[in-house]
Amino acid sequence: MPRKSDAMVIDSPQVQDAVSNAESLAKKYSGLKITTQDEYDNAGKALQAVKLMTDSVEIYKKEKSKPFKDKIDKIKKLCDKPLKFFKEANNSLRLARASYVEEQQKIKEAEQKKLIEAAKKEEEKKKKALQVKADKARESGDEDKARELEGKKEEVLVHAPVVEKTVDKTEGIGLREDWKARVVDASLVPKEYCMPDMIKLGKIAKAMKDQAKVPGVEFYSVKTEIVRQGSF
Repeated sequence: MPRKSDAMVIDSPQVQDAVSNAESLAKKYSGLKITTQDEYDNAGKALQAVKLMTDSVEIYKKEKSKPFKDKIDKIKKLCDKPLKFFKEANNSLRLARASYVEEQQKIKEAEQKKLIEAAKKEEEKKKKALQVKADKARESGDEDKARELEGKKEEVLVHAPVVEKTVDKTEGIGLREDWKARVVDASLVPKEYCMPDMIKLGKIAKAMKDQAKVPGVEFYSVKTEIVRQGSF
C-alpha cells in the first residue's frame, strides 16, 4: 500500500487504484504455478490487466514528470556549455603539465647519460694509467709490482652522480598512478581474456535465424508473449 503522502499527490483514481493494488498483485502471483488450460487463460487475462495498470502508471509518471524534465533540460543546457569549456581548459592544463614533466624527464635522462659517459671515461683513464705503470714495472723486471698494479686496475670503479628529480609537486595536486592494459597483438592474448562479439553474433542470429552457423556458437530462438491491453 502507498504511504498517505504518496496517495495525496496522485490525482488520477485509476492510477491511485493501480498503485494501491501493485504490491498485493506481486504477492498474489509470486510463485504461481499453472496446471490447467483455464488457469492458463485466466493468467493471460490477469497479464493483460497488469499491463493496463502498468501503462496507466507509466503514462501518469511521464505526464507529471514532464514539467520537471523541462526544468532539468534547461538547467542541463545552461550548464553544459561552461562545463564543456571547463573540460577543455582542464585537458589543456593537464596536457601542458604532462608535456613539461616529460620534457624535464628527457633533460634529466640526457644529463644522466652525460654523467655516466664522463664516469666511464674517467674510469678508463685511471685504468689506463695503472696499466702504463704496470707495463713499466714489468719492463724493469718487477713482476710482482706489475701484477699488483693490474689487480688495482680491475678494482677501479667510477660512479656517476645521480641527477635528482627536477619537477616538484604542486601544492594541492596529488599524483595517482593507474595501471591499464592495451592489446598490442590480439593473436597472442590467452583465450580466457577474450570475449566474443555478442552484438555481431546477435545480428547474425536475427538475420539468418535457424540457418546461422558459427563454430562454437549455438543459435536459438526465444518466444516472448506480446500482451495486448485487456480490461479489469
